[in-house]
Amino acid sequence: CGTMTLILSPKKLGCALAAVVIGLVAAHLVTQGIRYGHGYEDELGLLRLFNLDEEKSIATWYSSFSLLFCAVLLSAIGLAKHHVRHRYAFHWFALAVLFLCLSVDEAAEIHELAVLPLRRALPRYTTGYLYFAWVIPGALFVLLVFVLFLRFLAALPAHIRHLFLLAGTLYVGGALGLEIVGGKYASLHGQENVTYARLVAGEEALEMFGVVVLLYALSSYLALTTAKVQIVMKGAPGGESGSPCSRAGRP
Repeated sequence: CGTMTLILSPKKLGCALAAVVIGLVAAHLVTQGIRYGHGYEDELGLLRLFNLDEEKSIATWYSSFSLLFCAVLLSAIGLAKHHVRHRYAFHWFALAVLFLCLSVDEAAEIHELAVLPLRRALPRYTTGYLYFAWVIPGALFVLLVFVLFLRFLAALPAHIRHLFLLAGTLYVGGALGLEIVGGKYASLHGQENVTYARLVAGEEALEMFGVVVLLYALSSYLALTTAKVQIVMKGAPGGESGSPCSRAGRP
């Protein structure tokens, strides 16, 4: 019947996603400001919808989807590399699986399940900056991934490598760095106040902008390694008479 071509512009994609992130962060700050400044606890449901620290919110849906999009692009690159038997094809697939897991975790907050067991097992150490105790295994995991992918990073084109490192710095800086700072503040002052809400905004903004940079890097790398990205819609075999394709061009 024909081919539908998806044209992926890295610059337009990055700008569009950056605008979405700015909008989500602004909506969080405004609704949280109204909540703590004027005492509104519901705001017609907008408080929950735009709360960056809420599991069932627009921001959580967006973050999960953007991480899944990363997994899709990583898989596409992996397939292209596997086709030419590239030495790092496995690494692209491994990253795709990692980002698929991050997407699921973002929606379900699975990492939060580690907090209480770690607090019980390490009561002396899971206070202050380590109040959100999942950051302990999280930091170790990040270090392990970085070590395992050092050669992979070194083999990337320089500008793509720099974008990868920037994306990782932003994402980890938010997910771990500001999470640690937020943990210290939460252990002293709790989580139900405007200052903590602002810390959450900073944390989530860094994470989401990190993913935007990564998506820009991945789409740019796809542009370097493939001529174009196509989505091919195939009709039913044999061109049945009831299909739109079989009727196309008939008088």
